[in-house]
Amino acid sequence: MRAFTGPRVVGGLSPWLLAAAAALLIAFGAQAQLRTGDRLPEFSFQLLDGQRLPATSLRGKVVVHMFWATWCPLCLEDLPKMQRLYADYRNRGLEIVALSVDRNRSDVEKFWRRHEYRFPVAMRTMEMRDEYGDLTGTPTFLITDRNGIVREKRTGVFAPGELERRILSLL
Repeated sequence: MRAFTGPRVVGGLSPWLLAAAAALLIAFGAQAQLRTGDRLPEFSFQLLDGQRLPATSLRGKVVVHMFWATWCPLCLEDLPKMQRLYADYRNRGLEIVALSVDRNRSDVEKFWRRHEYRFPVAMRTMEMRDEYGDLTGTPTFLITDRNGIVREKRTGVFAPGELERRILSLL
């Protein structure tokens, strides 16, 4: 009888090591990446002001999700433009949700209080990251139509007037 010498090595790697690596890939590497044409997962957002923005309140609206950060100069340029769009088109069915990727919630709260932005703001959660996928930079925009279908996913800024034209085509 042969003595047990441990797990059989396959291709230089232990089966246990292979199984552990596969589990890690599934857990961390196989997260969703939303694309144009995908249905956006329905999320209720815990806003910085303590209120809740239920997913049901976004149904039937064109929604711009803007992933941003207080340290992102392009984001800081775009936020006043987003406020103007929100003021101009909110009554026609536009909703804007600013989702901060900052690590420190209090920094975002202080920033938002200093400015006069009236559209909803929340922190991006791990659940959102898992469902929406990783970001490659800020700002990142997800624009959904009234049926919750992603019509555009973009990292970076829009040319002057381009975001407004895109929104109007969906309203």
